[in-house]
Amino acid sequence: MDGYFTLPNIPTDTSAILVFYLGYYKQLFYLSPHADVNNITILMDPLTTQLKTLEVKGQREDLLKASEGGNLIKMSPAKLAELPSLGEKDIFRTFQLMPGIGGSSGSSAGLYVRGGTPDQNLILYDGFTVYHQEHLFGMFSAFNPMPSRKYSCIRGVLKPNTVAGCQVSWRS
Repeated sequence: MDGYFTLPNIPTDTSAILVFYLGYYKQLFYLSPHADVNNITILMDPLTTQLKTLEVKGQREDLLKASEGGNLIKMSPAKLAELPSLGEKDIFRTFQLMPGIGGSSGSSAGLYVRGGTPDQNLILYDGFTVYHQEHLFGMFSAFNPMPSRKYSCIRGVLKPNTVAGCQVSWRS
């Protein structure tokens, strides 16, 4: 660290300078009448600390279960209730927490999957296609997520009859 400072009218035979900085040892520097007070260089030694070994123990809890390939994500309503949310619990907001799936802003519940747009997603409720699944600027879900048994999200769906960025489906 380069520090430049001026100390005017300081007696050189009775003064000491204490220099300290985070991560370095403190240096006490005594001024002498023979020292060149116009150019003082104080070298500081780095402070090294050996920390004890830290071991973190715990159990992992999977709220969202991802498949081996990483494209299929499954979730139950009980796990959905454990996640934080603004307003109602919303399955679309929950899937936005997964890698590769995002939202455009805080007021939209649309899914942006791997660079796509929400209109490129296939939404199925008990096998039926759902259009315009958002309600009230994405704050409240168009569906009550609690009566459903399971939810799934498949990223990068490629089927003979459809090409979608994501397929979200649930069964009641």
